[in-house]
Amino acid sequence: MANGATEKAFRPLMTGRALGLLIATVGLAFATASVSHTFLSSYTMFVLSRQMAFSILIALAQAVCLVVGGMNMSVGAIGSMATVIMGICFQNLGLNAWLAVPIVLLFGLIAGLINGLIITKLKINSFIVTLSTMFVYMGLRSGISGGSPLQHPRRFRFYRTGKHFGCFLGLCPGDLNFVSSCLHFLLNYFRSPITGHWRQRKCRAFMRHRY
Repeated sequence: MANGATEKAFRPLMTGRALGLLIATVGLAFATASVSHTFLSSYTMFVLSRQMAFSILIALAQAVCLVVGGMNMSVGAIGSMATVIMGICFQNLGLNAWLAVPIVLLFGLIAGLINGLIITKLKINSFIVTLSTMFVYMGLRSGISGGSPLQHPRRFRFYRTGKHFGCFLGLCPGDLNFVSSCLHFLLNYFRSPITGHWRQRKCRAFMRHRY
């Protein structure tokens, strides 16, 4: 039964466009490793995983909007504004991570709620709404920070180094570990027979009454 579940999970990767992307990625990695002897080093993998984590997180946020037929242009602006708020919590307010992180998550929730309410209640296209709020958050980010860097406490940086996961998982930064957990949750959410059917009904109702 476990083998059947594993085969079902990896079946989409073995067909269609995903297979072409997988082959291209493996081929590119093999070509790079054959040219550079340091490509497969632990330091290179660590740096690449940190870079991939940010792109994957943005892609996941955008994918959730695309599932319901919308688009979110303000993902990056909300993320940059969130970093400014976290820096203010650390540097100016002197809060610890247990208070600063929930505040930042609450800001992201409120920002998404504002976008959603404007789109659904005022019947405005999601591209127009999120493009407008993107400029709003970019202006707030630049106005509040003044273009100056905000310092995070040194004790908070252990999360990004991945040392809290031991020697093996320490090769991956905390960013990638967090994104992997989010990806696992979303895959189970969309594949679940309960939440999946509920999501499909909500998506169809949203598409019918969006405009």
